[in-house]
Amino acid sequence: MGEAAERVVLAGVVIGRLALLGLWFGGLSLLANHLSQEAMGFFALSVTFIQVFSSFIGDTLDLAILRRVPVELISNRPRAIRVLRTAFVVRLAIGLLVCAVTSAFSPFIAEVFFGGPDQWLLVVLAGVGVVGDLLSRSALVYFQAAGRFRRLLLLDAGLQGGRFTVVLGLILTGQLTAMGAILTQVSVPFLVFFLAMLLFPPRLLRFGRRAFGKLEVRDVLHFSKWMILALAIAAVSERLELFLIGYFLDAAAAGVYFAALILAARIPELLEGVMATVFMPRVSQSSSEGRFREMQRAYTRWAITPAIAVVLGALWLGPWVIPLVFGESYTAAVPLVQGMLLGSMAWLALAPLASPLVAFRKPQAMVAINLTGLLFRAVAGATLIPWLGLAGGATIFVVVNWGMTIAVLVIAWHLTTPERGGTSSLAGTEPDGG
Repeated sequence: MGEAAERVVLAGVVIGRLALLGLWFGGLSLLANHLSQEAMGFFALSVTFIQVFSSFIGDTLDLAILRRVPVELISNRPRAIRVLRTAFVVRLAIGLLVCAVTSAFSPFIAEVFFGGPDQWLLVVLAGVGVVGDLLSRSALVYFQAAGRFRRLLLLDAGLQGGRFTVVLGLILTGQLTAMGAILTQVSVPFLVFFLAMLLFPPRLLRFGRRAFGKLEVRDVLHFSKWMILALAIAAVSERLELFLIGYFLDAAAAGVYFAALILAARIPELLEGVMATVFMPRVSQSSSEGRFREMQRAYTRWAITPAIAVVLGALWLGPWVIPLVFGESYTAAVPLVQGMLLGSMAWLALAPLASPLVAFRKPQAMVAINLTGLLFRAVAGATLIPWLGLAGGATIFVVVNWGMTIAVLVIAWHLTTPERGGTSSLAGTEPDGG
């Protein structure tokens, strides 16, 4: 494929995933407009519970795959397939363990975060949802690493379109409840994974005696031992304010803050994921060729203007757009979104390339950064949320986002100086601290 054709394909991937992002957002908007704030709060807490576990487990193993597999599918395909199988089995085993543990302690978890032990079924469903989310993500990352972007978009369309269609059907039939919304969130990823199994190459599904190699198992676990800790801390940290609001305030307040998070945090996070589909497999290559700083500068020049425009647009249009999208009862989310975008846009404009580079090259640094953010959120949240309410959560969000952005930029710049081995290949070296 020529360079021009490749650019057309990558542009199509970005546009397609942005369209699917709109579909995801439309589904959440329907939920916010047809569920009470309390019901939306229960949905928010359940979805966040799923994301806490699926994000750090899934992100860790996605990084373990993307740091090696895109290159090795060309240079050493049997080894790449063994890495993919190893990551899948690790992902499934941890997901089932999380499901079993959360189910066993569901009354206690429901008592602490969901308002009472009678909500235990929501916790059990969330545990099952972790498994489904991890399975669907294992399929998406394979097609991303292999450059099979049409199939990646097909599965993503099934995931977002399936959820949107079911929610719309529940609304039209008058059957929408918090439980129905959560069941939709949990069940659709399983269906997407079963569709993916029909699209996988047959060789990937052969789990015989030689399905794994000691080298591949050691490599995945060696890398994951740091990143699963770093991303577990990040997963809890990024969602801690919502749980603290549910604990110190109530489910309705959690519903309002969740609406603000969708606009100010989740959409930028998904936009970062859209860009990562294209850019993340190239981070290793650009670093090994000594071009990371050039790539970082080019990205920042391209991203900074849209980021500023989003912040200014929120200040101007927020008071009209947010009640229109989520309903008048969510007017309290307007100042939260306007403030929180100052943090999320800083990260989106500056850190999406530096963050995976630090994760690939120095995962211990990600542990330290994320742990610092978690401790700050815990102390500041216990102080500010009871005092300032939702505004306290938004303030913490902005401070932590700016702090983490600066930290990953400084470390990435340090790692790519010539005397630090900035031209070494990421795919052929162990991360620091092995």
